[in-house]
Amino acid sequence: MTKVSIIIPTYNEEEYIANCLIAIQNQDFEDYEVIVVDNGSTDKTKDVVSLFRKVRFVEQKAERGAGASKNYGADIANGQILLFIDADEVIGDGFIEQMIVPIMLREYAATIPYHLDNGDHTNHGEMGIRRNFTDGIFRAIDKYSFKGFDTKRGYADDKVDYLDGQIKKIEVPLYHIVSKSITKSFIKGKWVGSSFQYNETDSFLAKLLYKIGYVVGFFKQKRK
Repeated sequence: MTKVSIIIPTYNEEEYIANCLIAIQNQDFEDYEVIVVDNGSTDKTKDVVSLFRKVRFVEQKAERGAGASKNYGADIANGQILLFIDADEVIGDGFIEQMIVPIMLREYAATIPYHLDNGDHTNHGEMGIRRNFTDGIFRAIDKYSFKGFDTKRGYADDKVDYLDGQIKKIEVPLYHIVSKSITKSFIKGKWVGSSFQYNETDSFLAKLLYKIGYVVGFFKQKRK
């Protein structure tokens, strides 16, 4: 049985997906499968993915969202552990192994990458921002502990309430790649902000910051 199933939801990710897959294939850990679940891309995402070995490309009905894509990927996965990575993310050295060790040892049901600082990612000629995550979010999980993502949450679909005290924070590099397109940055930033309105306790300022976050990231990249 495959140890790890890496699930990547995509929608028009031709700008990012190659860097994401290259970083996965550069890992020393090899007992994994990659499942790319596409959500109706109209660009060359499928063509780019076809250039990589050990990658399954599957399609679902358009516009069902990333949460539905991840749930579908989990349903067809062969791995004992599910690892969710976004198409616009690049994992650092040793990422897979460090993320799954606490799960394999049965110390925790799930893990999440965690950083105390921000940094730049320069591999493949791109710039990025290290990711930090809040409580209730995970990226790796024992398959039998996975109860699905809430597809109504949009960008926040990976925040769950059924793993209280079972998520281990791992200090391992995970980088978000900032788009070179200001239009894409703005559209994504707006989507991020509107998604977090699902949480009624979020302040107006928090929602506004989510909306402008990706736009700010774009201009930071341009100044580098």
